[in-house]
Amino acid sequence: MTSPGTPPQPCPRTTFGDLLGNLRTGLLVVADELKWIWLKGLRSLEIRQMEKRLDEERAALGKAVARAVAGAEEPASVELDEAARLCLKQIAFLGEEIDYLRSERERLRQDVLARRRASLAPEDTAKPCQPESPEE
Repeated sequence: MTSPGTPPQPCPRTTFGDLLGNLRTGLLVVADELKWIWLKGLRSLEIRQMEKRLDEERAALGKAVARAVAGAEEPASVELDEAARLCLKQIAFLGEEIDYLRSERERLRQDVLARRRASLAPEDTAKPCQPESPEE
């Protein structure tokens, strides 16, 4: 540690190895982001397929309810058949599964970022230095 009157130490010169290290770090970050984009795309595709299936189940439920209340004088008191009950269970399941996949996608993103921070963390903390001034 330097005292208040002592000037900071000059910065070491940047070497070719330092530049290659920075290039390597940058390429690792780009590769990691490309991996994340790929994983996110696959997860989003899975979620879209589940949402489509959820829409189909809702349509099937609507048809089952329409069949059940067709010709009934009191539609609110009509008992639903087994197909409508199954559709309700499927709708609940698919809704929970979509929520889970979305939260899992976010957890995966946080995990990817945490691993990147841990693997690319500098080995030592940089000490403040002052660039060398050209000598006259």
